Amino acid sequence: GGGATPWLALSTIALAAPATPLVAAAGAPAPGGGTVLAAQEVSAMLKASAPADALSLNSANSAAAAGLRVVRSYERSADGAALVLRFNLTNGGRSPVEVGAVGLAMPESPGHPPAGIESVVWNDAHVGGAHGWVEFVRVVGDEATLLVTPADRISSPLEAWRPMMEDLGGGDAYEWVVASAAWAAEWANNTQWPHLAMSDSLKQQYPPFATDPETPWPTTDGKRAMPRLAASGGGAARPWVDPTTLLLRPGETSSIALRLQLAEAGPRTRDAALAKMGSAVLRAVPGYVLSPHLPGTLFIQPPAGATVSTARADPPSGADTATLDATLRAPLPSGFVPVRLTAAGYGEVRLPVGFSPG
Repeated sequence: GGGATPWLALSTIALAAPATPLVAAAGAPAPGGGTVLAAQEVSAMLKASAPADALSLNSANSAAAAGLRVVRSYERSADGAALVLRFNLTNGGRSPVEVGAVGLAMPESPGHPPAGIESVVWNDAHVGGAHGWVEFVRVVGDEATLLVTPADRISSPLEAWRPMMEDLGGGDAYEWVVASAAWAAEWANNTQWPHLAMSDSLKQQYPPFATDPETPWPTTDGKRAMPRLAASGGGAARPWVDPTTLLLRPGETSSIALRLQLAEAGPRTRDAALAKMGSAVLRAVPGYVLSPHLPGTLFIQPPAGATVSTARADPPSGADTATLDATLRAPLPSGFVPVRLTAAGYGEVRLPVGFSPG
C-alpha cells in the first residue's frame, strides 16, 4: 500500500488459516546469541484475512500479499533472563513493498471487575520510540511485573500504542506499533479502522458510553465521544513519535523483536529492571505537566555505556503555543543526568533525548 494505492489490512486476529510449524528451527541459534524455542510461518494466516475484493480489484496489493513471508518465533534470550518474540518479514516478490503499519498484540487481562480483582493485570506504556517500554502489573497478590522492551532498538521501537478496535472481545487489547504511518493518517481525523465512520446502527451499539457519538474515542467524563476532527495541526494530528513506514526491497528481510522480562520484585524494581534490559530511565520532578511559574527537572539515567548527548525540545506545531527551554547539567553521582526545564505557552511539547553512542 501507500501513495495512490490504499493500504491492505492483514491480521492474524481471526485465525483465518493455520500457522505452519517450522520444526527444524527449534533449537537453532537466534539473532543476538539466543536460542529459538519454537517458530511458525504465519503468511497464509495473514493473507487469508484480506477481503477478496481488496486483492482482486488491486493488483499491487495482491502482488504484495502474495510475495510477503512472515515467520513468528519465540526465543530464549542470550542471558537466559527473557523471552524474545520475533517476527521476520521477507519480501519474496519482484517489487518493493511498503508496510504502512506493523503491530504486535500485547497480553491483556483475562478478567475484569466484577469478575474478580485478583485476575486483573493493568498496563502502562511509555511511547518513547527506541527506548519505549510497556509495563504489565498484577493488581493484587504478588504484584508480578512484566516489562516489554525492544530487543532491537533500531528495528523495533515503540512508535505508537494502538487500541485494537477490531478486537471487541472480553477485554482491552492494545498493540505495540513499530511503524504507524497508515494509522496516523486516520488518527489525525480522530478515526481508526474499522470505525472510519460511525453508522447509525453502530452508534446504537458501540461505544456504550456516548449518545450520538461521532467517533469511538471517549472523553474524560465518559458520557460523550471526541469530535470527528482534531484541532488543526494539534492533538491526534501530531503523535508523540513521528510516524514511519517500512520499505522492503525484493529479497529483503526486516526483523522485529520484543524482549519480555519480569522485574525481580514487582513494580518497585521496574526502573532497575529497565536499566538491566538496556533502557534509559527517566524521572520528572515535579512531573510531566509544567507551568511557566514552576520550572521542572528531568532526571535521565542513560543506558549502560552511553552518555546523554542532547536534550532539545521541538518547536511549537499547529495550534500548540508551548515552548520548553532545556538545559543539560553535569551528571550526578547516582548516574542520573539532570535537565533543567522551563516552560511557556500552552500545549504539548516533545523533548527528544539523544545518547552517545547509540
